[in-house]
Amino acid sequence: MSGTEGLFQDIAEYIRLSKDGIDLARSAWSLLPKSNQRDEAERKLSAAEQALARSDAALALKLGYSLCQGTYPPRIMLWHEKQKQTVCPNQECGRVIKSVSFDRPLDMGGGDSYF
Repeated sequence: MSGTEGLFQDIAEYIRLSKDGIDLARSAWSLLPKSNQRDEAERKLSAAEQALARSDAALALKLGYSLCQGTYPPRIMLWHEKQKQTVCPNQECGRVIKSVSFDRPLDMGGGDSYF
């Protein structure tokens, strides 16, 4: 494994743990009585969730995933092997990127080839 792959794995783990922390904070927040402090906690939790979603999208882009432009922060599009296409997981969006076919022969010799 290269240093870059290890770094991406570390960042992905950090994002996952941060999401877990926000989930725990949201659980505790729901137990607070209605007040200005509860409203402020809700705003801060929402801001943290948005920041994590942007971090998640940035990491996915660095790892080569496609991002859907239908929401902000962008959603990570996932490959569906059976359909041979990349699909946005947001049911309301449904954006699809069809696979590109590379069924042409490769030019492995001759003139300007570097091989």
